[in-house]
Amino acid sequence: MSTIWGHHQKSRMDKNNLKKAIRDAVAALERPLLSDIEKTINGELEQLCDEGHISLGEDYCLTGNALEWRIRLLVDEAGFVINRGRDGKEDFVIHPPEKCIPPKPIVLEVKSARKDQLGQDELRQLDDWVFDLSGEENARKHGLGGGGDTIAWLSQGIMTKRHYHPSPHKGVIVFNGPVGVPFAQRTGSCLSELGLEFAKKRSFCVIPFPVLIEHITCIRKNKDEMINFWRSMHETEGLLKIPE
Repeated sequence: MSTIWGHHQKSRMDKNNLKKAIRDAVAALERPLLSDIEKTINGELEQLCDEGHISLGEDYCLTGNALEWRIRLLVDEAGFVINRGRDGKEDFVIHPPEKCIPPKPIVLEVKSARKDQLGQDELRQLDDWVFDLSGEENARKHGLGGGGDTIAWLSQGIMTKRHYHPSPHKGVIVFNGPVGVPFAQRTGSCLSELGLEFAKKRSFCVIPFPVLIEHITCIRKNKDEMINFWRSMHETEGLLKIPE
């Protein structure tokens, strides 16, 4: 009993020391912006998680920053180049590794919920980020560039210059839900019929969190599987399946 009490007291003292250190560090600054403080603290916490000093908790319970950091670690471990997205917009952008086809970057959104399905708002938000990053608005306003297609005109359409979309991206969402329910007990689809229709129309790939973990596990066993995983994400319109 005394050992448990001693551990409890030490834990409380450590938390008090941590609070004091944060207060002292912030008090030494001249009225810093809350957003700047949050960014700095979150960055340090993420680094501590990477180094193994902080536990993120059980996968099926993860949400918020913990879920984002866990997914970033998984994707990075698989050998992909994953970078933070723009402030206040997409969570991550994954760039195509060597030998992976198609050579199209992925816009990755990370979502979680107590409910078992993604909402339409989450899918529409991803649509906004893909639309923006891909240069779609600029393409619609100003075309794909290259001026008039003289070759096509002279050959009456038989030959043509190749006009490319500015920078097409593939939209992918990883969803953890319902949060707190063990993976083995999640039996329903995380997409409603309308959500599935929307995802297919936009060519979005939706990955339930446990399915992502299964794919990364396969890559751990065989690094060549990363090429198959990359292709599967790009070919999937709707829900990504568990690897065979």
